[in-house]
Amino acid sequence: MKKKILKILAALLAFAIIAIILSMLNAFVGNPISKDAAKKTAENLLKSTYADKGYVLEDVNYSFKFNEYLAFYRVPGSKDKHFSVYIRTDGTLRYDGYESVLDGSNTYIRIDEEYSDLIKPVIEKISEKYYVDIFLGDIVVEQDEPSRRKKPLESMPWEELEVDKEYDLNALGKKYGEIVVYAQHNEGSFEDAVEILQFIDSEFKSAGINYNRIDFNLSRAPKDEEEKPGIIPDTVSILELKRSEICEDKEKLIKHLKKAHEETAAYYKKMDEEKQKEYEYYREKFK
Repeated sequence: MKKKILKILAALLAFAIIAIILSMLNAFVGNPISKDAAKKTAENLLKSTYADKGYVLEDVNYSFKFNEYLAFYRVPGSKDKHFSVYIRTDGTLRYDGYESVLDGSNTYIRIDEEYSDLIKPVIEKISEKYYVDIFLGDIVVEQDEPSRRKKPLESMPWEELEVDKEYDLNALGKKYGEIVVYAQHNEGSFEDAVEILQFIDSEFKSAGINYNRIDFNLSRAPKDEEEKPGIIPDTVSILELKRSEICEDKEKLIKHLKKAHEETAAYYKKMDEEKQKEYEYYREKFK
């Protein structure tokens, strides 16, 4: 009798373990029934809406993060004609991302990534000489301008984004290219800033690559191995320094950087004051 009870308990335990494993698999990869429903929805959407536009259904995958399925569509050979749709586990369509093709979002992401790839070898060479925390570049588009701007800057009009158009990245970089640099060097002085900025510009010139402006931040180098670089405050912080302002005359450039640094500090102070007023307003409104 005891052996029979033990066998039953063992069987129940085995079923419980299997159920737990299946439940975990369902959470991470979905289940065959819901995936089949999602796939049918994706295939029907293709036939009814996108097949005549040249799209094919590449794949349907389960998203653990959203607890739903993502169907991926693409026009073979196209750089920008691709999008995803989100399908619930019951097979109903939640979101169709085709708008990213029509509104130029895919095109913008493409040229931004292509510009980043273009300047990558220059970044690597500069990073070999100077310690750089952040060094990136992008093409600034109208709706992409960050709120940190001191003033409206020349940016690529959104309507100029054309699906699958081949762009002259160097020409775009000259008008709309922006690089962002966070560096650490010596004492983080304005003399150090001049040295780094002139070297950056010379490397871009040597590579024949254009950019329009630079956001530049410099701090002193860590004094020892225990001092973490990320907590050292910036000693030079400049927004929107035009490439044409980086001259060979060191004294002239130092004077210009000091003025630009003061303007940036005043701008940040103003922004902080505005944020504080906004915070106090909403605190009073909702207390």
